[in-house]
Amino acid sequence: MKTLRLAFLILLMGQLTACGSVWEGTKKVGAVIWDPSIPVGEPKDLPTQLTYSIVAQQDVNQNPNGDSTPIEFQLFELEDDSKLLAADYDSLTADFEDALGSNYIDHSDFTMLPGQFKFIEPFEVDEDTRYIGVMAHFGDPEVSQWKKVIKIKSIGREYHILILFKEQEVILDKVE
Repeated sequence: MKTLRLAFLILLMGQLTACGSVWEGTKKVGAVIWDPSIPVGEPKDLPTQLTYSIVAQQDVNQNPNGDSTPIEFQLFELEDDSKLLAADYDSLTADFEDALGSNYIDHSDFTMLPGQFKFIEPFEVDEDTRYIGVMAHFGDPEVSQWKKVIKIKSIGREYHILILFKEQEVILDKVE
């Protein structure tokens, strides 16, 4: 009799667990129908998402009088970083698409005022993107650190990218 009760309890627990699984599945399907932007599938199969947090310090890009001025810059999606790292300021300024060649995928242009903060909402990167690069247009590129690059994976990640503009330097960092 005890064996029969134990078997019945095990069977009952199995049925209740199965009902829970069905309910969880139904809830997930309902959530996707309600909000089609919810990603479906394993995160490792989805395109990488980036956010940008962009900060220009108060003393950024000072002119000869010591006054801070706005900083213009481009953020690049690249297949490889070699062309960006090898390029000089003049060739990138003249025609960055030509200077970056087939490594170039996409870019965004920005201008930041001294002391400004900007957050760029999550977006998907191209599946060929392996690097994110920045080129800052400081008033005196000869004494500034005006380009940086970081490596990313194009599938299955979420990166939060910090772009920090100091007096004569740009810092590019990522957090997964």
